[in-house]
Amino acid sequence: MTIGHVMECGFKVGDVVTANYTFKKDKNEDLPFNKNETLKIINIGKDPNWAHAKNTLGETGLIPLNYVQRKESALENIQDHCWYHGRISRAESESLLSGCPIGSFLIRESDLYSGGLTLCVVGPSCMTDNTDATDHQSSTDVMTNVQHYRIVRRPFKPTRFDQCFEYPATPICSKIHYTLDETDWFSSLLELVQFYSQPKRGLVCA
Repeated sequence: MTIGHVMECGFKVGDVVTANYTFKKDKNEDLPFNKNETLKIINIGKDPNWAHAKNTLGETGLIPLNYVQRKESALENIQDHCWYHGRISRAESESLLSGCPIGSFLIRESDLYSGGLTLCVVGPSCMTDNTDATDHQSSTDVMTNVQHYRIVRRPFKPTRFDQCFEYPATPICSKIHYTLDETDWFSSLLELVQFYSQPKRGLVCA
């Protein structure tokens, strides 16, 4: 699998975040906020640890991203997406994807891991050789090749390199994140799907 890199904090412009800690203004360009306050990210600069945000009063300034976490959106409820099929078996997922184009996918509950999820993706077709033993005639069947990937979800634990040492706590790490390879982590299942839907990400989800 080709490994891509996603920004450690997993924030993007337009995200609504809530503060886990109170942040006091240190520089003129900073935006102070209180614990549990709601903010909206309006720009992310070169330093991924900081972002320009706006509060409910319309005031703007820089905020440290390791003091906030993204507020879950109703749009990210996985049951709202057509690719989520809930509790179906491996065989049922393969039946649903049979004959679908390469890159077609669905997400189901895992058969092996309680509470886990599995990404099922159609890969390049498999060719099977069927030979009739009586008349020695053979034919080639094309079978849909469905690949199953376990989606790991747990609190993201950054490496020493990823951590921001300016601030003692990294609350984003306590939030559940998702990964296929334990290298690229995503703060929502939707972000994982969007990442691997891009070309040259190792998986082609369409």
